[in-house]
Amino acid sequence: MNCGTTVAGRYCQQCGQENVVSHMHFFALTQHFVFDIFHFDGKFFDTLRYLLFRPGYVPAQFMAGRRISYLDPVRMYLFTSALFFLFFYTIAKTDNFGQITGQNELSKAERFDFASRYLADGRKTVSDTGLQPLNILIDSNYIVITDFGNNAFVPVDSVYPYQWQQDGKKFAARKVGKDSDLQLESKSEWLEQGLKGKWKKYKSKFDGDTEAMISDFSNKLVHRFPYLLFLSLPFFAAILKLLYRRKKQLFYFDHAVFTLYHYVFSFILLLLVFASYGLEERTGLGIFSWLTTFLVLAWPVHLLFAMKRFYVQGWGRTVTKFVLLNIMGLMVLLLLFLFFLFYSVYTI
Repeated sequence: MNCGTTVAGRYCQQCGQENVVSHMHFFALTQHFVFDIFHFDGKFFDTLRYLLFRPGYVPAQFMAGRRISYLDPVRMYLFTSALFFLFFYTIAKTDNFGQITGQNELSKAERFDFASRYLADGRKTVSDTGLQPLNILIDSNYIVITDFGNNAFVPVDSVYPYQWQQDGKKFAARKVGKDSDLQLESKSEWLEQGLKGKWKKYKSKFDGDTEAMISDFSNKLVHRFPYLLFLSLPFFAAILKLLYRRKKQLFYFDHAVFTLYHYVFSFILLLLVFASYGLEERTGLGIFSWLTTFLVLAWPVHLLFAMKRFYVQGWGRTVTKFVLLNIMGLMVLLLLFLFFLFYSVYTI
């Protein structure tokens, strides 16, 4: 053994190390590996079952010292967060951020065809910004996109300011180059000049293509999302410590354990929401829409019951602290988001 104790049984009575043969054959090594994996899986799914259906039970049991049957919060947080963000980055289509869902850019031939129909109808309608769609369709300085009748067409005004309808279809357009530049405003002149300089340099990388710039910037921001959630953990635990400051027997560590298990539940719930939403998109069945709504509503209900069981207070105090926790937590998330937003702008 590492501690130098002579061991008679399977485990060292001094340090707890398992008494295994140092030189194992390959089959024994493989068997040991498989047992370790299934031991982890067994604890994970047992812990997950209680997390989902008995709010507050696992952190209460963990703090009571009954920990052998449950996966500790740090390992479970690392595993579920890795699983969540792997799935999240797989489905997150940030390349389409700022564009139009279901969009198709019109070719020259298609634009000529729609311009001819527009002219043949003899219409005098204008786009939302006062320009005639005919002028936009025949001007190569504009990029024109349409959904070709798809109801998922959602124009983004800041990117496509020219919008109209024709032949039962929705159209949107933007001018190539400087007209689509984003304007930066700042009360501080030195900050304004610094940001404008950075934006000009950043814009030059994409040759003035606003869509490409927005897509790249959104990718940078989305990939900082895990850091935002990770940094919010200690703040969430600190808010709980503040709300339950009269419970002298509870230390910051206790609130951190509760927070970690709550975040684990949140990751699992978000995965279920994504899966339900994806099934609704693929099948078109309304039942998945109801399921998504139920899962979203389950989050605050679960947190409320978890606080009631873990902190063992009456419903009146629990509901009050639940409301305060959500308000203060939302403020923390907003401040962290603004910090990462400004940091992303400053580091572009």
